[in-house]
Amino acid sequence: MNPWEAPGPFQPFSYAAHRIEAALTANPDVEAEVQVIEGRGQSLDGWLAAVEDFAPDVIGFSAYLWSMPTFVEMARRLKQADPRRMIIFGGPSARPEVMALAPHAGAVGWVDALVIKEGEESICALVNTPQADWGTIPGVALPRGDRFERTAERAPNTDLDGLASPFQLGLAPHGVSAHLETFRGCPMSCTFCQWGDLGNRAQVFSLEALTAELRAFKAAEATGVYLVDAGLNLNSRAFRNFAEAEAEVGFVRDTELVCEIYPSLLKREHLDFLESTDATVGLGLQSTNTELLRAHERPFQMGRFDQVVEALASVAKTTIEIIVGLPGDSPEGFRRTLESVLALPVSVRVYHCLVLPDALLSRAPARYAMDFDPVTLEMRSCLGWTEAALRAETDRLSAMIAERSGLYTTVWPLPHQETPRVLGRPLGTPLWMFPNRAHEDFHRRGRRALGEAVMPGSPAGRRR
Repeated sequence: MNPWEAPGPFQPFSYAAHRIEAALTANPDVEAEVQVIEGRGQSLDGWLAAVEDFAPDVIGFSAYLWSMPTFVEMARRLKQADPRRMIIFGGPSARPEVMALAPHAGAVGWVDALVIKEGEESICALVNTPQADWGTIPGVALPRGDRFERTAERAPNTDLDGLASPFQLGLAPHGVSAHLETFRGCPMSCTFCQWGDLGNRAQVFSLEALTAELRAFKAAEATGVYLVDAGLNLNSRAFRNFAEAEAEVGFVRDTELVCEIYPSLLKREHLDFLESTDATVGLGLQSTNTELLRAHERPFQMGRFDQVVEALASVAKTTIEIIVGLPGDSPEGFRRTLESVLALPVSVRVYHCLVLPDALLSRAPARYAMDFDPVTLEMRSCLGWTEAALRAETDRLSAMIAERSGLYTTVWPLPHQETPRVLGRPLGTPLWMFPNRAHEDFHRRGRRALGEAVMPGSPAGRRR
Protein backbone atom coordinates (compact mmCIF):
# COMPACT_ATOMS: atom_id res chain seq x y z
CA MET A 1 0.00 0.00 0.00
CA ASN A 2 1.53 3.25 -1.15
CA PRO A 3 0.52 6.06 1.26
CA TRP A 4 1.77 8.96 -0.84
CA GLU A 5 -0.02 11.06 -3.39
CA ALA A 6 2.75 13.32 -4.59
CA PRO A 7 2.28 15.74 -7.49
CA GLY A 8 5.30 16.45 -9.64
CA PRO A 9 8.35 14.31 -10.40
CA PHE A 10 8.61 12.73 -6.92
CA GLN A 11 6.61 9.52 -7.36
CA PRO A 12 7.39 6.87 -4.72
CA PHE A 13 6.28 3.28 -5.26
CA SER A 14 6.21 -0.01 -3.34
CA TYR A 15 9.92 -0.72 -3.68
CA ALA A 16 10.20 -3.42 -1.02
CA ALA A 17 7.43 -5.52 -2.55
CA HIS A 18 9.12 -5.38 -5.95
CA ARG A 19 12.44 -6.34 -4.30
CA ILE A 20 10.78 -9.52 -3.04
CA GLU A 21 9.20 -10.14 -6.45
CA ALA A 22 12.65 -9.88 -8.05
CA ALA A 23 14.19 -12.25 -5.49
CA LEU A 24 11.55 -14.92 -6.12
CA THR A 25 11.57 -14.46 -9.89
CA ALA A 26 15.36 -14.71 -10.19
CA ASN A 27 15.77 -17.69 -7.83
CA PRO A 28 16.22 -20.85 -9.96
CA ASP A 29 14.87 -23.02 -7.12
CA VAL A 30 11.53 -21.20 -6.97
CA GLU A 31 8.97 -22.46 -9.46
CA ALA A 32 6.14 -20.01 -9.11
CA GLU A 33 4.22 -17.25 -10.78
CA VAL A 34 4.73 -14.05 -8.82
CA GLN A 35 2.59 -10.92 -8.88
CA VAL A 36 2.76 -7.65 -6.94
CA ILE A 37 -0.64 -6.19 -6.07
CA GLU A 38 -0.21 -2.57 -5.04
CA GLY A 39 -2.13 0.64 -4.90
CA ARG A 40 -2.95 3.78 -2.97
CA GLY A 41 -6.63 3.90 -2.28
CA GLN A 42 -8.39 0.60 -2.88
CA SER A 43 -11.18 -0.37 -0.53
CA LEU A 44 -10.72 -3.51 1.53
CA ASP A 45 -13.07 -5.32 -0.84
CA GLY A 46 -10.99 -4.10 -3.77
CA TRP A 47 -7.79 -5.48 -2.26
CA LEU A 48 -9.46 -8.81 -1.52
CA ALA A 49 -10.87 -9.08 -5.03
CA ALA A 50 -7.46 -8.43 -6.59
CA VAL A 51 -5.87 -11.19 -4.49
CA GLU A 52 -8.66 -13.67 -5.16
CA ASP A 53 -8.40 -12.97 -8.88
CA PHE A 54 -4.75 -14.09 -8.80
CA ALA A 55 -5.58 -17.02 -6.44
CA PRO A 56 -2.13 -17.40 -4.85
CA ASP A 57 -0.96 -20.27 -2.63
CA VAL A 58 1.36 -17.92 -0.71
CA ILE A 59 0.42 -14.33 0.13
CA GLY A 60 3.03 -11.86 1.34
CA PHE A 61 2.16 -8.51 2.89
CA SER A 62 4.66 -5.61 2.95
CA ALA A 63 3.55 -4.20 6.29
CA TYR A 64 4.06 -0.59 7.37
CA LEU A 65 2.27 1.60 9.90
CA TRP A 66 -0.16 2.85 7.28
CA SER A 67 -1.06 -0.61 5.95
CA MET A 68 -1.12 -2.78 9.10
CA PRO A 69 -4.80 -2.38 10.07
CA THR A 70 -6.06 -3.09 6.55
CA PHE A 71 -3.59 -5.91 5.87
CA VAL A 72 -4.21 -7.70 9.19
CA GLU A 73 -7.93 -7.71 8.44
CA MET A 74 -7.26 -8.83 4.86
CA ALA A 75 -5.11 -11.70 6.11
CA ARG A 76 -7.86 -12.84 8.48
CA ARG A 77 -10.46 -12.94 5.73
CA LEU A 78 -8.16 -14.64 3.23
CA LYS A 79 -7.13 -17.32 5.74
CA GLN A 80 -10.72 -17.85 6.76
CA ALA A 81 -11.72 -18.29 3.11
CA ASP A 82 -8.95 -20.87 2.49
CA PRO A 83 -6.91 -22.13 5.48
CA ARG A 84 -4.42 -23.85 3.13
CA ARG A 85 -2.97 -20.52 2.07
CA MET A 86 0.38 -19.54 3.56
CA ILE A 87 0.27 -15.94 4.81
CA ILE A 88 3.56 -14.14 5.43
CA PHE A 89 4.13 -10.60 6.74
CA GLY A 90 7.35 -8.70 6.07
CA GLY A 91 8.37 -5.05 6.24
CA PRO A 92 9.14 -2.72 9.18
CA SER A 93 5.94 -3.55 11.09
CA ALA A 94 6.32 -7.33 10.83
CA ARG A 95 7.69 -7.80 14.34
CA PRO A 96 6.53 -9.94 17.29
CA GLU A 97 6.37 -6.77 19.43
CA VAL A 98 3.88 -5.16 17.03
CA MET A 99 1.81 -8.32 16.68
CA ALA A 100 1.59 -8.52 20.49
CA LEU A 101 -0.22 -5.15 20.66
CA ALA A 102 -3.94 -5.48 21.33
CA PRO A 103 -5.25 -4.41 17.88
CA HIS A 104 -3.16 -7.10 16.12
CA ALA A 105 -2.90 -9.82 18.76
CA GLY A 106 -5.37 -12.11 16.99
CA ALA A 107 -3.15 -12.25 13.91
CA VAL A 108 -1.14 -15.07 15.50
CA GLY A 109 -4.10 -17.26 14.50
CA TRP A 110 -3.95 -16.50 10.78
CA VAL A 111 -0.46 -15.22 9.91
CA ASP A 112 1.94 -18.12 9.34
CA ALA A 113 5.27 -16.27 9.51
CA LEU A 114 6.91 -12.90 9.98
CA VAL A 115 10.05 -12.05 8.00
CA ILE A 116 12.44 -10.01 10.14
CA LYS A 117 14.62 -7.34 8.50
CA GLU A 118 16.19 -8.35 5.15
CA GLY A 119 13.67 -10.47 3.31
CA GLU A 120 15.12 -11.62 -0.02
CA GLU A 121 16.73 -14.82 1.28
CA SER A 122 14.09 -15.52 3.92
CA ILE A 123 11.13 -15.42 1.51
CA CYS A 124 12.84 -17.82 -0.91
CA ALA A 125 13.60 -20.20 1.97
CA LEU A 126 9.98 -20.08 3.18
CA VAL A 127 8.47 -20.95 -0.19
CA ASN A 128 11.00 -23.76 -0.77
CA THR A 129 10.75 -25.39 2.68
CA PRO A 130 7.91 -27.55 4.06
CA GLN A 131 6.05 -25.57 6.70
CA ALA A 132 6.87 -28.17 9.36
CA ASP A 133 10.56 -27.25 8.92
CA TRP A 134 10.20 -23.46 8.97
CA GLY A 135 11.71 -23.37 12.45
CA THR A 136 15.09 -24.12 10.85
CA ILE A 137 14.95 -20.95 8.74
CA PRO A 138 16.82 -18.00 10.30
CA GLY A 139 15.42 -14.49 10.23
CA VAL A 140 11.73 -15.26 10.73
CA ALA A 141 9.20 -15.44 13.58
CA LEU A 142 6.57 -18.17 13.82
CA PRO A 143 3.32 -18.60 15.81
CA ARG A 144 3.84 -20.37 19.12
CA GLY A 145 0.70 -20.43 21.24
CA ASP A 146 -0.54 -16.88 21.65
CA ARG A 147 2.59 -15.11 20.36
CA PHE A 148 5.25 -15.10 17.66
CA GLU A 149 8.70 -16.44 18.51
CA ARG A 150 11.83 -15.63 16.54
CA THR A 151 14.06 -18.24 15.00
CA ALA A 152 17.84 -17.75 14.88
CA GLU A 153 18.93 -14.37 13.58
CA ARG A 154 19.86 -14.28 9.90
CA ALA A 155 23.35 -13.00 9.20
CA PRO A 156 23.38 -9.79 7.13
CA ASN A 157 23.76 -10.36 3.40
CA THR A 158 27.26 -9.21 2.48
CA ASP A 159 26.80 -9.98 -1.24
CA LEU A 160 24.43 -7.15 -2.08
CA ASP A 161 25.49 -7.27 -5.72
CA GLY A 162 23.99 -10.76 -5.89
CA LEU A 163 20.49 -9.49 -5.08
CA ALA A 164 18.09 -9.34 -7.99
CA SER A 165 17.08 -5.82 -9.02
CA PRO A 166 13.44 -5.16 -9.99
CA PHE A 167 14.64 -2.42 -12.35
CA GLN A 168 17.24 -4.55 -14.09
CA LEU A 169 14.71 -7.41 -14.45
CA GLY A 170 12.11 -5.04 -15.90
CA LEU A 171 9.71 -5.65 -13.00
CA ALA A 172 9.55 -2.12 -11.57
CA PRO A 173 6.88 0.29 -12.83
CA HIS A 174 7.88 3.01 -15.30
CA GLY A 175 7.71 6.72 -14.56
CA VAL A 176 8.35 6.45 -10.80
CA SER A 177 11.03 7.85 -8.52
CA ALA A 178 13.61 5.08 -8.69
CA HIS A 179 14.44 3.88 -5.19
CA LEU A 180 18.18 3.36 -4.78
CA GLU A 181 20.19 1.55 -2.13
CA THR A 182 23.95 2.11 -2.03
CA PHE A 183 24.45 0.32 1.31
CA ARG A 184 22.45 -1.33 4.07
CA GLY A 185 22.45 -0.81 7.80
CA CYS A 186 23.42 2.27 9.77
CA PRO A 187 26.59 3.04 11.74
CA MET A 188 24.44 4.53 14.52
CA SER A 189 21.79 2.97 16.72
CA CYS A 190 19.51 5.81 17.85
CA THR A 191 16.80 4.47 20.16
CA PHE A 192 14.00 6.41 18.44
CA CYS A 193 14.96 5.15 14.96
CA GLN A 194 14.19 1.80 13.33
CA TRP A 195 17.25 1.75 11.06
CA GLY A 196 19.69 0.44 13.64
CA ASP A 197 22.84 -1.44 12.66
CA LEU A 198 22.24 -4.66 10.70
CA GLY A 199 25.47 -5.96 12.17
CA ASN A 200 27.82 -5.39 9.24
CA ARG A 201 28.84 -1.98 7.98
CA ALA A 202 30.44 -3.53 4.90
CA GLN A 203 27.07 -4.05 3.23
CA VAL A 204 27.87 -1.86 0.23
CA PHE A 205 26.76 -2.09 -3.40
CA SER A 206 29.73 -2.02 -5.78
CA LEU A 207 30.43 0.62 -8.41
CA GLU A 208 29.49 -1.89 -11.13
CA ALA A 209 26.16 -2.71 -9.46
CA LEU A 210 25.22 0.95 -9.02
CA THR A 211 26.21 1.78 -12.59
CA ALA A 212 23.94 -1.00 -13.88
CA GLU A 213 21.14 0.22 -11.60
CA LEU A 214 21.33 3.83 -12.81
CA ARG A 215 21.24 2.61 -16.41
CA ALA A 216 18.16 0.57 -15.60
CA PHE A 217 16.56 3.69 -14.11
CA LYS A 218 17.10 5.46 -17.42
CA ALA A 219 15.55 2.58 -19.34
CA ALA A 220 12.51 2.66 -17.03
CA GLU A 221 12.10 6.42 -17.60
CA ALA A 222 12.31 7.05 -13.87
CA THR A 223 11.62 10.62 -12.75
CA GLY A 224 14.54 10.77 -10.33
CA VAL A 225 16.29 8.97 -7.48
CA TYR A 226 14.82 8.47 -4.02
CA LEU A 227 17.81 7.39 -1.92
CA VAL A 228 16.49 4.95 0.67
CA ASP A 229 19.80 4.70 2.55
CA ALA A 230 19.98 5.95 6.13
CA GLY A 231 21.92 8.92 4.72
CA LEU A 232 23.85 9.99 1.62
CA ASN A 233 27.00 10.57 3.67
CA LEU A 234 26.87 7.81 6.30
CA ASN A 235 29.04 5.33 4.37
CA SER A 236 32.01 6.84 2.57
CA ARG A 237 32.66 3.84 0.31
CA ALA A 238 29.01 3.66 -0.76
CA PHE A 239 28.98 7.39 -1.51
CA ARG A 240 32.12 7.12 -3.65
CA ASN A 241 30.61 4.25 -5.63
CA PHE A 242 27.39 6.21 -6.17
CA ALA A 243 29.23 9.37 -7.24
CA GLU A 244 31.43 7.46 -9.69
CA ALA A 245 28.46 5.55 -11.11
CA GLU A 246 26.57 8.82 -11.59
CA ALA A 247 29.60 10.40 -13.29
CA GLU A 248 29.54 7.55 -15.80
CA VAL A 249 25.78 7.34 -16.39
CA GLY A 250 24.61 10.92 -15.80
CA PHE A 251 21.11 10.02 -14.66
CA VAL A 252 20.75 12.04 -11.46
CA ARG A 253 22.02 15.31 -12.96
CA ASP A 254 19.13 15.28 -15.47
CA THR A 255 16.38 14.38 -12.99
CA GLU A 256 16.24 14.91 -9.22
CA LEU A 257 17.55 13.43 -5.99
CA VAL A 258 15.73 13.04 -2.66
CA CYS A 259 17.92 12.00 0.27
CA GLU A 260 18.86 12.42 3.93
CA ILE A 261 22.12 13.99 5.16
CA TYR A 262 23.81 13.48 8.53
CA PRO A 263 25.01 17.00 9.41
CA SER A 264 28.21 16.17 11.33
CA LEU A 265 29.67 14.18 8.43
CA LEU A 266 29.02 16.69 5.65
CA LYS A 267 32.07 17.27 3.41
CA ARG A 268 32.84 19.32 0.34
CA GLU A 269 32.46 16.25 -1.90
CA HIS A 270 28.86 15.83 -0.74
CA LEU A 271 28.05 19.48 -1.45
CA ASP A 272 29.61 19.24 -4.91
CA PHE A 273 27.56 16.14 -5.67
CA LEU A 274 24.31 17.74 -4.49
CA GLU A 275 25.04 20.86 -6.52
CA SER A 276 25.19 18.75 -9.69
CA THR A 277 21.49 17.83 -9.47
CA ASP A 278 18.11 19.15 -8.41
CA ALA A 279 18.32 17.87 -4.82
CA THR A 280 15.88 17.78 -1.92
CA VAL A 281 17.60 17.06 1.38
CA GLY A 282 16.32 16.17 4.84
CA LEU A 283 18.44 16.95 7.90
CA GLY A 284 17.41 14.67 10.76
CA LEU A 285 18.33 16.86 13.71
CA GLN A 286 15.50 15.74 16.08
CA SER A 287 16.67 18.09 18.88
CA THR A 288 19.29 20.74 19.61
CA ASN A 289 19.74 19.26 23.10
CA THR A 290 22.94 17.23 22.79
CA GLU A 291 22.44 15.62 26.22
CA LEU A 292 19.02 14.40 25.13
CA LEU A 293 20.45 13.04 21.88
CA ARG A 294 23.25 11.32 23.77
CA ALA A 295 20.66 9.63 26.00
CA HIS A 296 19.08 8.28 22.80
CA GLU A 297 22.45 6.95 21.60
CA ARG A 298 22.74 9.57 18.88
CA PRO A 299 26.19 11.18 18.87
CA PHE A 300 25.93 14.76 17.68
CA GLN A 301 27.65 18.11 18.20
CA MET A 302 25.88 21.39 17.46
CA GLY A 303 29.07 23.42 16.90
CA ARG A 304 29.04 23.58 13.08
CA PHE A 305 25.34 23.02 12.55
CA ASP A 306 24.41 26.55 11.43
CA GLN A 307 27.28 26.56 8.89
CA VAL A 308 26.30 23.12 7.62
CA VAL A 309 22.70 24.25 7.13
CA GLU A 310 23.72 27.37 5.22
CA ALA A 311 26.11 25.39 3.00
CA LEU A 312 23.41 22.83 2.20
CA ALA A 313 20.78 25.50 1.64
CA SER A 314 22.85 26.99 -1.16
CA VAL A 315 22.98 23.73 -3.15
CA ALA A 316 19.78 21.85 -2.25
CA LYS A 317 16.23 22.42 -1.09
CA THR A 318 16.72 21.64 2.60
CA THR A 319 14.38 20.75 5.44
CA ILE A 320 15.36 20.27 9.09
CA GLU A 321 13.42 17.49 10.81
CA ILE A 322 12.71 17.53 14.56
CA ILE A 323 10.55 15.43 16.89
CA VAL A 324 7.98 16.51 19.45
CA GLY A 325 7.40 14.12 22.36
CA LEU A 326 10.82 12.46 22.64
CA PRO A 327 11.30 10.72 26.00
CA GLY A 328 13.52 12.84 28.23
CA ASP A 329 12.63 16.09 26.44
CA SER A 330 10.08 18.61 27.75
CA PRO A 331 7.78 21.29 26.32
CA GLU A 332 10.37 23.94 27.20
CA GLY A 333 13.23 21.99 25.66
CA PHE A 334 11.26 21.29 22.50
CA ARG A 335 10.38 24.98 22.12
CA ARG A 336 14.06 25.91 22.34
CA THR A 337 14.78 23.47 19.54
CA LEU A 338 11.90 24.76 17.43
CA GLU A 339 12.83 28.43 17.87
CA SER A 340 16.44 27.66 17.01
CA VAL A 341 15.70 25.86 13.74
CA LEU A 342 12.98 28.30 12.63
CA ALA A 343 15.65 31.03 12.68
CA LEU A 344 17.69 29.17 10.02
CA PRO A 345 17.28 29.81 6.27
CA VAL A 346 15.56 26.50 5.47
CA SER A 347 12.21 24.79 5.95
CA VAL A 348 11.30 22.80 9.07
CA ARG A 349 9.23 19.67 9.63
CA VAL A 350 8.00 18.52 13.03
CA TYR A 351 7.13 14.85 13.51
CA HIS A 352 5.19 13.42 16.42
CA CYS A 353 7.35 10.83 18.23
CA LEU A 354 6.47 7.25 17.27
CA VAL A 355 7.22 4.17 19.36
CA LEU A 356 8.64 2.07 16.54
CA PRO A 357 9.67 -1.60 16.61
CA ASP A 358 13.43 -2.25 16.66
CA ALA A 359 13.51 1.19 18.33
CA LEU A 360 11.61 2.61 21.33
CA LEU A 361 9.04 -0.22 21.25
CA SER A 362 11.79 -2.80 21.74
CA ARG A 363 14.64 -0.89 23.38
CA ALA A 364 13.26 1.86 25.63
CA PRO A 365 14.18 1.59 29.33
CA ALA A 366 11.32 1.31 31.82
CA ARG A 367 12.07 4.81 33.15
CA TYR A 368 10.74 6.27 29.88
CA ALA A 369 7.23 5.38 31.17
CA MET A 370 5.78 5.41 27.66
CA ASP A 371 2.08 5.36 26.84
CA PHE A 372 1.29 5.26 23.11
CA ASP A 373 -1.47 4.53 20.61
CA PRO A 374 -1.23 0.80 19.76
CA VAL A 375 -2.19 1.35 16.11
CA THR A 376 -0.39 4.53 15.06
CA LEU A 377 2.39 3.99 17.68
CA GLU A 378 2.09 7.72 18.39
CA MET A 379 3.42 8.79 21.81
CA ARG A 380 0.75 9.91 24.28
CA SER A 381 2.94 10.51 27.32
CA CYS A 382 6.42 9.61 28.52
CA LEU A 383 9.34 10.83 30.61
CA GLY A 384 9.20 14.65 30.45
CA TRP A 385 5.76 14.78 28.81
CA THR A 386 2.41 14.39 30.51
CA GLU A 387 -0.48 13.58 28.22
CA ALA A 388 -1.92 17.07 28.75
CA ALA A 389 1.42 18.77 28.09
CA LEU A 390 2.02 16.86 24.87
CA ARG A 391 -1.49 17.57 23.64
CA ALA A 392 -1.07 21.27 24.49
CA GLU A 393 2.24 21.42 22.62
CA THR A 394 0.80 19.79 19.49
CA ASP A 395 -2.15 22.22 19.66
CA ARG A 396 0.36 25.06 19.90
CA LEU A 397 2.16 23.74 16.80
CA SER A 398 -1.10 23.69 14.86
CA ALA A 399 -1.82 27.29 15.90
CA MET A 400 1.68 28.35 14.79
CA ILE A 401 1.12 26.66 11.44
CA ALA A 402 -2.05 28.69 10.91
CA GLU A 403 -0.26 31.93 11.82
CA ARG A 404 2.68 31.25 9.50
CA SER A 405 0.69 29.83 6.56
CA GLY A 406 2.35 26.48 7.01
CA LEU A 407 0.84 23.07 6.48
CA TYR A 408 -0.61 20.59 8.95
CA THR A 409 -1.32 17.15 7.61
CA THR A 410 -1.45 13.53 8.65
CA VAL A 411 1.20 11.18 7.30
CA TRP A 412 -1.31 8.36 7.00
CA PRO A 413 -3.83 7.20 6.09
CA LEU A 414 -5.01 8.94 2.97
CA PRO A 415 -8.61 10.11 3.33
CA HIS A 416 -9.86 7.44 0.93
CA GLN A 417 -7.89 4.57 2.45
CA GLU A 418 -9.57 1.82 4.38
CA THR A 419 -7.97 2.18 7.81
CA PRO A 420 -10.67 4.29 9.54
CA ARG A 421 -13.44 1.94 8.38
CA VAL A 422 -11.54 -1.15 9.47
CA LEU A 423 -10.88 0.27 12.94
CA GLY A 424 -14.08 2.24 13.33
CA ARG A 425 -12.29 5.48 14.26
CA PRO A 426 -10.31 8.17 12.45
CA LEU A 427 -6.53 7.95 12.66
CA GLY A 428 -3.49 9.80 11.39
CA THR A 429 0.02 10.58 12.54
CA PRO A 430 0.44 14.37 12.42
CA LEU A 431 3.12 16.31 10.58
CA TRP A 432 3.67 20.06 10.89
CA MET A 433 5.51 21.77 8.01
CA PHE A 434 6.99 25.26 8.29
CA PRO A 435 8.17 26.21 4.79
CA ASN A 436 10.83 28.87 4.33
CA ARG A 437 9.32 30.62 1.30
CA ALA A 438 12.45 32.51 0.27
CA HIS A 439 14.53 29.33 0.38
CA GLU A 440 12.02 27.27 -1.56
CA ASP A 441 11.49 30.03 -4.16
CA PHE A 442 15.25 30.26 -4.62
CA HIS A 443 15.40 26.59 -5.58
CA ARG A 444 12.11 26.59 -7.44
CA ARG A 445 13.42 29.30 -9.78
CA GLY A 446 16.54 27.24 -10.38
CA ARG A 447 19.66 28.16 -8.43
CA ARG A 448 21.95 27.28 -11.35
CA ALA A 449 20.18 29.79 -13.55
CA LEU A 450 20.71 32.52 -10.96
CA GLY A 451 24.47 32.61 -11.41
CA GLU A 452 25.92 34.76 -8.66
CA ALA A 453 22.62 35.27 -6.85
CA VAL A 454 22.90 34.99 -3.08
CA MET A 455 20.90 32.44 -1.15
CA PRO A 456 18.26 34.36 0.91
CA GLY A 457 19.03 34.18 4.62
CA SER A 458 22.70 33.26 4.10
CA PRO A 459 25.40 35.45 5.71
CA ALA A 460 26.07 37.16 2.36
CA GLY A 461 22.36 37.65 1.82
CA ARG A 462 21.95 39.25 5.24
CA ARG A 463 24.87 41.59 4.63
CA ARG A 464 23.17 42.79 1.47
